[in-house]
Amino acid sequence: MGLNSSLQWENPSDVSTTELSDLSVTTGKLANLAVTADKLGADAVTTTKILDGNVTAAKLANGAGLASLVAAGLGASAVVDNADADPTLLAADDVNARACLVVAVVTETLSTTAAFVVESVGGTALLTIAAGTAGDVLVGAGVVAEHAADSAVRVNATAGDTGAVSVTVLALPTA
Repeated sequence: MGLNSSLQWENPSDVSTTELSDLSVTTGKLANLAVTADKLGADAVTTTKILDGNVTAAKLANGAGLASLVAAGLGASAVVDNADADPTLLAADDVNARACLVVAVVTETLSTTAAFVVESVGGTALLTIAAGTAGDVLVGAGVVAEHAADSAVRVNATAGDTGAVSVTVLALPTA
């Protein structure tokens, strides 16, 4: 295969990168949707290549806003199953009182004997999950006191046959 009488490649896949001059493939020459995620290198799109104002809420995946708050140190996430005998610590701050918002997603349907309690270490319950089907979303809230034994938030699991939850706690300072 090679060039035809119109000086076009008979089979475009025969064109190697060495036969293209620098900057000869421009945006106008690319078909719509020709450049897809699997054709980009893992680090091809960097922060400096994204124009200001081009990342909008509509372009973010579900939960991305929540993830950025957790990444900023304003909370934590964990997946806890009913076999976890030790409490799972999610957020701790022994200096500031915190208003806590708890979002839990049931990742494995709970049996009738499985349960989870999201609470402060001192026992202030923020959310109790005693029943749920995979995909259920539950929300709880409360204030965790400053300089107290209950200044940390944990998830306690009660052993049952089956059950797991993904829990995210946003712990925002009240002052």
